[in-house]
Amino acid sequence: MRPVFTLNLIWLTGLLGLSAPSAMADDYGCTVLLCLSNPNGPKAVSECVNPIDHLYRELRKGRPFPHCNLASTSDHKSEAVTGRNNFDDCPTGTSALPAGEFALNPQSNQIYQGIGSGAEGFGGSQKICVAQPAGQTSMGIPATDGSSDVQTVPVGIYRQIVTMNPAGSPNYIDVMIDGKRYTRVRY
Repeated sequence: MRPVFTLNLIWLTGLLGLSAPSAMADDYGCTVLLCLSNPNGPKAVSECVNPIDHLYRELRKGRPFPHCNLASTSDHKSEAVTGRNNFDDCPTGTSALPAGEFALNPQSNQIYQGIGSGAEGFGGSQKICVAQPAGQTSMGIPATDGSSDVQTVPVGIYRQIVTMNPAGSPNYIDVMIDGKRYTRVRY
């Protein structure tokens, strides 16, 4: 098992721009950053299981992500950013339908109501991601005041609509390398 960890550690240290001897140092923040960066998952290497379990417990208690002094140089920066959102980002090329807006898929004639990014909560709904607008129409919906009135609302027509289910946990850690998200881990 040790050779697999060493190979993964060498790969991860290269990815994060750390030197191998520095990464071997007993630095908890650097250890969890390396483990989170593993494309096979943060606990794929046995030496990462305990530090990652400890990290998750600490973050759930509201403690900050541990710092890694070795993760940044003048020309390279790696960091972890924690956050909370019930949904992952929309697929590339699409964007979240704003909360309360409606979208029509012309192929299926199905209408969707947006919830926004999902960061505000989701009430058991799906997140709607849209692309390729093709026009606008309107439809009647029941009034929200409990009366039998119907109000007319605008509905965007989109050639591409993607529905997203809530993630298993709203808590996430984004591993950022040179200002770009390398991976997102939910805990």
